[in-house]
Amino acid sequence: MELKSRGFKLVLVTNQPDVSSGIVTKFFVDNINNFLKVHLDLDLIKVVYEVEENDLKRYKPAPGMILEAAVELDLDLKNSFMVGDRWRDIEAGKNAGCTTILIKSQDIEAIRQKPDFEIHELSELLQLIY
Repeated sequence: MELKSRGFKLVLVTNQPDVSSGIVTKFFVDNINNFLKVHLDLDLIKVVYEVEENDLKRYKPAPGMILEAAVELDLDLKNSFMVGDRWRDIEAGKNAGCTTILIKSQDIEAIRQKPDFEIHELSELLQLIY
């Protein structure tokens, strides 16, 4: 992936409350995440399997997963980007001190804080961060 070849570290942070709610299994979520890790060459995946009330420090919009990743991978969050398509992603990035980029591919829900940048397709990301 071009981002990796330019020295970027790629981290997926994801809320998966459906696991603790019994809607999907942890095995199912972990299989999807392992597929993504291999095919997107991710450096790290951080997951919250609980509902928000049970993990207030890590469940996005809290910055916990991002802060953990920063320690584990020695990331400079002021020079990092949080890219996502939901308000929780943008707020988690802002709460961690990252530059935020909203992918406006669909209007799933209202955005609570203005992101630093907006794009319509992931392909626009490369132009924006170089």
